[in-house]
Amino acid sequence: YAWAILGNCFSLQKEHDTALRFLNRAIQLAPDFAYAHTLCGHEYAAIENFEKALGAYRRAILLDERHYNGWYGLGSIYF
Repeated sequence: YAWAILGNCFSLQKEHDTALRFLNRAIQLAPDFAYAHTLCGHEYAAIENFEKALGAYRRAILLDERHYNGWYGLGSIYF
């Protein structure tokens, strides 16, 4: 989880590319960590890469269908 926390810190600093590197590492180490996928989706959305954002949100929801952050992110792309 430490990689996801560090990625979130870089996200707050608006360093989206660095945040994505840390979040992708978190996913590499724990592929079933739905929240890391959601955070990746937020980063992709922030840099307007909406296709990758949708993919990340969908993976989060596949891992945990009750993960409301993933649903919120998915909805925010469509609306």
